[in-house]
Amino acid sequence: MSSLVPNPRTQVRTGHPTSDPNALLTLDVAAELVCCCARTLRRRIAEGTIPAYRLGRLLRVRKSDLMAAFTPITSAPTGLDDFITRQTGG
Repeated sequence: MSSLVPNPRTQVRTGHPTSDPNALLTLDVAAELVCCCARTLRRRIAEGTIPAYRLGRLLRVRKSDLMAAFTPITSAPTGLDDFITRQTGG
């Protein structure tokens, strides 16, 4: 009778990489995290909006850098407010 030795390559990981802000994510995982495609991330990396890290052919992005690339929107642009005012006659 042989004893079963667990294979570390097939074991489930305890921590998900997206829970650590300093984790280096593949472009596919990062794209899934922010609901876009990997091609969009590649464009942002090329233009310098998102820093990336390369090891040979592997390309990774840090979760904190990915989230920092987003700009919060606090209100509608004033041009839109003026347009709505003119349209409603107010």
